[in-house]
Amino acid sequence: ASMELENVMYEPSIFPGLVVRLGNGVAGLVFYSGRVVLAGNKSVEDVERNAENVYRILSRFFYE
Repeated sequence: ASMELENVMYEPSIFPGLVVRLGNGVAGLVFYSGRVVLAGNKSVEDVERNAENVYRILSRFFYE
């Protein structure tokens, strides 16, 4: 099964995590274990801002 929403993709047959594209080459990878990898950041400030963005995007789907 696959799921694709704007900037969010989950296709377990291709990749075992949920991919959240944040722009500027940054992606949040969210795994079943609960681990999150933020790839493509250039500074600690980018990591902090993008972690909040991933949380905000995902919370719309799971906490409405």
